[in-house]
Amino acid sequence: MSEFCQRKGYGNYDTLRPSSKYGWVLVDDAEILLAYNAEMRGIANYYALASGAKGSLRRLMFLATG
Repeated sequence: MSEFCQRKGYGNYDTLRPSSKYGWVLVDDAEILLAYNAEMRGIANYYALASGAKGSLRRLMFLATG
C-alpha cells in the first residue's frame, strides 16, 4: 500500500502525511472527485477479499482526502 501512495502522490503512508497534487489545480472539482472515487473504488474492490485490509484502506482514504 505504501508504494501505491507514493506512486499516486497521496503522501507518506507510514507517517500519514498527505501531500498535495499540484497538477490538479487547473482541473474541475467534479473531475477530481470522479478520479479519486474511481481509484478508491478500484483499490477497495481489489482488496475486498483480503483479511485485515480494512485498516490499510482507512489509512489510504485518510491520505487521499487529507
